[in-house]
Amino acid sequence: MRRLLWASLVLGSAMSLYVSWQLAAQSLVFGSHEGHWVYGYVGAFKTGLIEVFFVAAVPAVALLWVSWRPRQESFEWPLVLAWCILALGFQAFLRSLTPFSLRDIFANDAANSFYSVALRLEADAMLRGFEQLRLSWPLHAQSNLPGKLLLVRGLTHITSRPDVLAWLVIGLSNLGGVLLYWFTREFLNSRRAA
Repeated sequence: MRRLLWASLVLGSAMSLYVSWQLAAQSLVFGSHEGHWVYGYVGAFKTGLIEVFFVAAVPAVALLWVSWRPRQESFEWPLVLAWCILALGFQAFLRSLTPFSLRDIFANDAANSFYSVALRLEADAMLRGFEQLRLSWPLHAQSNLPGKLLLVRGLTHITSRPDVLAWLVIGLSNLGGVLLYWFTREFLNSRRAA
């Protein structure tokens, strides 16, 4: 079993490196030439991205090493919380490399129309007329279930600033990892596997 796990890890890593190489060389096509729609690359590969990978990998490997060491049960949940916080830090670090701010992406109807719809409508109006209203919304909000809209609408009671809302959504999403950990631990009866 252990040999199969290592073989899977090596194979998955090799496939990931192959795809990464194709992305860096801009030879991987997203879309269809035959269908006359292809997503173009917005920039060339920068070697600084490799440095970013290593800066992020070092604390991740360190926390993984700490997490896999046999510990008393009292350290289990602080480690899970540490993973969530580290993930949030990684996301902030990676966000600093992108050409568009998180605020601009979150407030942009083409990228995320939940924000504009959540600002315009109350929760009861969203639910009461969801099927009729959704036809007038931008595509992203139109093609999703109301739960995402309701989440953003609920968070607007804390703040309406798109930059802060975006981080609240990311933080809540990361906390989903706690539920996934708990479920996996209970299902497999193994803290290490979880």
